[in-house]
Amino acid sequence: MKDLALKTNGLFDLVLSESRSQIKKWGIQDHSLAEWHLILAEEYGELSKAILELQFYQDSRQNLNGTSDIINLTQRTKNEVKNGVKKEAIQVATLALKIAEMYEGGDNNGEGVER
Repeated sequence: MKDLALKTNGLFDLVLSESRSQIKKWGIQDHSLAEWHLILAEEYGELSKAILELQFYQDSRQNLNGTSDIINLTQRTKNEVKNGVKKEAIQVATLALKIAEMYEGGDNNGEGVER
């Protein structure tokens, strides 16, 4: 896979939409930098799992070993698995940009979102 230099139209719109969804679900959050890091790590873990599911999609369809994750994976199409990677990547990007935004302008010192 090659780097496309963020030329894909609509990705930033997806990040903004995800940000709105997160605020609707959780409200405006105010955490320490360490807490934000842990939340980002959890989201990154979900992205990693989605990538592994895609990577091993064919193997898992041919090699059922009885685990619920494998059975669940085989009930989804490859397109659904690919969409899971994109969804998780958008969530990681959104959260990473929110963390960066806390340092934008120098007003916040990364201490959390001012209300």
